[in-house]
Amino acid sequence: MEAKKVFIYINRFQTELNYDVLEVHDGPNLLSPLLGSYNGTQVPQFLFSSSNFIYLLFTTDNSRSNNGFKIHYESVTVNTYSCLDPGIPVHGRRYGHDFSIGSTVSFSCDPGYRLSHEEPLLCEKNHWWSHPLPTCDALCGGDVRGPSGTILSPGYPEFYPNSLNCTWTVDVTHGKGVQFNFHTFHLEDHHDYLLITENGSFTQPLARLTGSDLPPTINAGLYGNFRAQLRFISDFSISYEGFNITFSEYNLEPCEDPGIPQYGSRIGFNFGVGDTLTFSCSSGYRLEGTSEIICLGGGRRVWSAPLPRCVAECGASATNNEGILLSPNYPLNYENNHECIYSIQVQAGKGINISARTFHLAQGDVLKIYDGKDKTTHLLGAFTGASMRGLTLSSTSNQLWLEFNSDSEGTDEGFQLVYTSFELSHCEDPGIPQFGYKISDQGHFAGSTIIYGCNPGYTLHGSSLLKCMTGERRAWDYPLPSCIAECGGRFKGESSGRILSPGYPFPYDNNLRCMWMIEVDPGNIVSLQFLAFDTEASHDILRVWDGPPENEMLLKEISGSLIPEGIHSTLNIVTIQFDTDFYISKSGFAIQFSSSVATACRDPGVPMNGTRNGDGREPGDTVVFQCDPGYELQGEERITCIQVENRYFWQPSPPVCIAPCGGNLTGSSGFILSPNFPHPYPHSRDCDWTITVNADYVISLAFISFSIEPNYDFLYIYDGPDSNSPLIGSFQDSKLPERIESSSNTMHLAFRSDGSVSYTGFHLEYKAKLRESCFDPGNIMNGTRLGMDYKLGSTVTYYCDAGYVLQGYSTLTCIMGDDGRPGWNRVLPSCHAPCGSRSTGSEGTVLSPNYPKNYSVGHNCVYSIAVPKEFADTGVLKAQRERHSREDKAEDMRCINWLKKKKNSGNWRR
Repeated sequence: MEAKKVFIYINRFQTELNYDVLEVHDGPNLLSPLLGSYNGTQVPQFLFSSSNFIYLLFTTDNSRSNNGFKIHYESVTVNTYSCLDPGIPVHGRRYGHDFSIGSTVSFSCDPGYRLSHEEPLLCEKNHWWSHPLPTCDALCGGDVRGPSGTILSPGYPEFYPNSLNCTWTVDVTHGKGVQFNFHTFHLEDHHDYLLITENGSFTQPLARLTGSDLPPTINAGLYGNFRAQLRFISDFSISYEGFNITFSEYNLEPCEDPGIPQYGSRIGFNFGVGDTLTFSCSSGYRLEGTSEIICLGGGRRVWSAPLPRCVAECGASATNNEGILLSPNYPLNYENNHECIYSIQVQAGKGINISARTFHLAQGDVLKIYDGKDKTTHLLGAFTGASMRGLTLSSTSNQLWLEFNSDSEGTDEGFQLVYTSFELSHCEDPGIPQFGYKISDQGHFAGSTIIYGCNPGYTLHGSSLLKCMTGERRAWDYPLPSCIAECGGRFKGESSGRILSPGYPFPYDNNLRCMWMIEVDPGNIVSLQFLAFDTEASHDILRVWDGPPENEMLLKEISGSLIPEGIHSTLNIVTIQFDTDFYISKSGFAIQFSSSVATACRDPGVPMNGTRNGDGREPGDTVVFQCDPGYELQGEERITCIQVENRYFWQPSPPVCIAPCGGNLTGSSGFILSPNFPHPYPHSRDCDWTITVNADYVISLAFISFSIEPNYDFLYIYDGPDSNSPLIGSFQDSKLPERIESSSNTMHLAFRSDGSVSYTGFHLEYKAKLRESCFDPGNIMNGTRLGMDYKLGSTVTYYCDAGYVLQGYSTLTCIMGDDGRPGWNRVLPSCHAPCGSRSTGSEGTVLSPNYPKNYSVGHNCVYSIAVPKEFADTGVLKAQRERHSREDKAEDMRCINWLKKKKNSGNWRR
């Protein structure tokens, strides 16, 4: 005989554990027998009804929600001389594929899980199995025996319960140890924990584990003992996945390798009973602990003493001719409130060279080095931060005294100083100042001298002449001078020179105001040539005046990173002023100035992104300027050369071509450029453009080039006259966008840059285009669209995926609207997963509300499935047509093979 059943399998299932529940009833209503009640993620692989009805009730509470479920059902025909497939336990296996009356199947579990009952299932004459399907559970504690095994937290891989106290005892072969390997580990940090002991006492466990860091391999078991224990404690609140641990036995070694002290060395490589190891430290470190340890017998055959340490102490006395001095705790951070004294004394008649391999001190901490036996001698230097890096200091005797002091604030890595000795026969080479040079050098013997000078733009600080002193000490009478780029200065009567930003080429300081004045002979003019220029755009500004500032004849105001063109005065005096703010600083500038006699107007040049018509420079000559498309002229398009006494200048000043920040564009075509294009756009800009063309046209916008800072700078494009219009897109990064079209005759663009990094920006071209068709109506989520033609009269039709319901009209038609523009006659429909449904087809899909998004809370959803009573043979599951007998099981295996095929196709879960 044959009967119609409903077969369901679950593609996905994830609900709030213990609170959002799906009930499956074997029949047409809630009073029908309950097949199962499911929550969390653990569900059966599949279910069968006993008739052609299945009733599902999904109940959610008012708190958290999850992704929900996706269930597929089919109508199948089964043999009534057998039981339904009992399924396979989650985390388990099944033995036996014969489901005929009188047959049995048995089960086992994956490692770490235990079967809820061991008794096999018997298919009884009433077509029901003798027991429910057993479960495979990860239990709370127990005795585990054998050379290897698995230990899981209760409920694994689901979250473990609260308020647990579980103890596992692991027994292995006598004389062996137990090795634990961790594959998964996630407990509530500092509240839930796992203890491991090897002597039965948890008061001083071998390991106490918590948090989510995967522990390393742990070896447990005393020598001669064969038992280890684990205890898991969880509190009353938060829980996580727990743990998955495998164990195996291993042979206990007489003694483990004790290791080598960090910053030290070891003599000896045998770890047997009675073997001895000897330790020593690297230069600069002191051995703390015993230098020799012995492998003792008994117990686990441990070493006679712990591994010693090599420590860098606070202070030291060094008497070798070479060596190393370390800050306390080096290379780890030193501590606060140190006062450390280091002394070096080498052989008489020798001097000491000392330098830093590493030098990092926190603010407020200092190392002082004195040229002698104590701090009453000459101070060679007081070093903070990283100031000693790259320096070599030389003593003038055979002794050095060092004092290191740390305050109560932050600390740092400290220092590693290396010293060597040398013969005291002459003064050490004092070196050459940075940005300076030697004018003369008589040698480094007693009485000889060196004279220094600075490169153009720098000022010498200190003595320009150094003399090697006579007597017992070999030292120069003055320290090495320095060459400084100063903040401001005056140049009078010099035909040429150089001006540098303070500290150049290093970043200038914040909150500066520097003034330089250049005065050349009367009748001459000053020309400025920029060799380098890099300041914070719009914030750190260089201004150049023709004459003193009170004349109010500003020649140029400059900032940013572009090297400016040359600047020429019309007077014999030029004033340069540099102002910086409180924030970012850059490398600054280098300017070469020169003077010359004026006989005509200077070449006005050709503006960048523009052209010039006219080359005359005599008084009365005029030139005309024009900008490239997309740029605007700043200034007058026509200028004239004027002579006033010895002054020759253009009236008005030559213009420049700029890419404007925003504007209103009304032509049928044109260009839009980011400010300063093709150079990087300025920081902190808000630029808005509005394009308006003839009312019968739309706007086609093409991207010629595009590069703006991702995630911080944006170009917004709106389908209308302002930012309240629908947003077409938000663009960033350097990927060239596709062409964009508006739905009307207006388009609004808004560019926003932040206060830091900038890129080259964008170059866009727009054109007016006559409207001919509707725009792409788009796709719908959880559905498909039929139709790709958007011309007038064309239609597109939308369909929902299985399990979803269409809201709105399925078919849209492109028509000419009342406004004379093509448009769709209806709004776009949507597909949604309903809360409950009635399904009557031979197969279908049931979804939780809003699937695949989280279902809504506080709902009771009823899903009723009724498959047809008469079911045609489709070949998917061929009905068995012959009377079943134990001698002929071939027909039964067709059903089994079909179920295996479903399982292997990925539609079954374990």
